[in-house]
Amino acid sequence: MHPILFQIGPLVVGSYGAAVVFAAFVGWLLLPRYARRAGIDPSHARDLMVQVFVAGTIGCRLANILLRLDEVIANPRLGLWLLQQAGVWYGAVLGGLGVGLVLVRRYRLPLWRTFDAAAIPVVVGGGLGRLACLLSGCCFGTACSMPWALTYTNAVAHKIHADLPWTPVHPTPLYEMAAALAIALFLEFYGRRPRLPGTIGLLWLMLYGTARAGIEFFRGDLVRGTVLGVMSTSQALGLLTAAVAAGVLLYRRRRRRLE
Repeated sequence: MHPILFQIGPLVVGSYGAAVVFAAFVGWLLLPRYARRAGIDPSHARDLMVQVFVAGTIGCRLANILLRLDEVIANPRLGLWLLQQAGVWYGAVLGGLGVGLVLVRRYRLPLWRTFDAAAIPVVVGGGLGRLACLLSGCCFGTACSMPWALTYTNAVAHKIHADLPWTPVHPTPLYEMAAALAIALFLEFYGRRPRLPGTIGLLWLMLYGTARAGIEFFRGDLVRGTVLGVMSTSQALGLLTAAVAAGVLLYRRRRRRLE
């Protein structure tokens, strides 16, 4: 693993930031295809994506602080350090969705069709973004004896993530990438036929939330927090996201049949 991509004098370029930018760029390239499929002006969709990306970046950093708020209050310098570290994916999703809803209304874009247009680019971008986790050493898994287990040997990664073990662990970032690819492929083929607006976006939330909750069983990092002491915060959010998305989709389909 290589947390530092390269260094020129005092300038240090981290692999995490570079991988996130690469992932966002791929999503930005894919967006026009799905915007046109949804009947949305690609230029408007791309403008929206840039602003949502910025909001998501801020959201993932703030979520990182909120998960360790007690520690940050006791040591404010920790908050400044956390702002420079890998963020929390659900913080990015919530921040991006919140700002996205405001911007969709401001630009008078069709809400559900915009949601559908963004789904696959976000899935692919989010999956590729896990390269950032793989390279930096965050979001690692529990102990693993399988042939595909991963051992983090980079000293810098261990310095950044004090709880990162030197023994083989589940390559959970790769699990996330595989899940994202599978979800994207399913949505691509499922979306080729006309669907009720919002269906693709809601299916994305259902599938990702379920997959994330499952992958959380193999996560080994201890900074994610727990809910009721029985599941991680991300696991609870994943299940909640999937349940809410399923409920909204069923409601919209039932309402459509009654019209």
